[in-house]
Amino acid sequence: MQMSPYHLLPKILDVVAILQPRTILDIGCGDGFIGLSIKRYVDDAIIMDGVESSQKPSRWMQDVYRKTIRTDIRKQPLDQDEAYDLVLILETLGDINKREGKKLLKSLIAHHGGVLISASREQWDKGDIAELGNVLFLFDAERTLVYLTKDPAKIKSLRRQRITTTILRSAKTSKTVSRIIKRVTSTKKK
Repeated sequence: MQMSPYHLLPKILDVVAILQPRTILDIGCGDGFIGLSIKRYVDDAIIMDGVESSQKPSRWMQDVYRKTIRTDIRKQPLDQDEAYDLVLILETLGDINKREGKKLLKSLIAHHGGVLISASREQWDKGDIAELGNVLFLFDAERTLVYLTKDPAKIKSLRRQRITTTILRSAKTSKTVSRIIKRVTSTKKK
């Protein structure tokens, strides 16, 4: 079930806008709010499919998702016949143990263009994600927000575009934002 904190929505929309995917798979799409936001504020032409086990369809889900797959990814693996440019797993990993979560993420990275994850730092920290491959950490004060891909050139390109600076640019200046910017800049230098 998707429970993304509202403060992450602008960052998620910025990442999707920068990546410019043609197709998105939204795992744990919940009531479709993130999908609706992407369609409304990024690009209405993006083809989106949703995966959800618990929600009844909301009134706008049919307008947002081409199809909604009703399955519990913990019990039944996803059919990976179709490759998506981007897979969203936003606040869904908390429902899965780490071993199964890492297996799922490795499979998604292997079959799709990239994976955008948000999760509680208490459950998924930097070390848990870093071992999965080519990673771009998009720092947030409370959550782990990460883009993963099998293509190392994509990560290098995003770093050259200074994606983290672009995402943080719209944030109000505060002590937290200043700390995040310092952390991102020091990570880039390494």
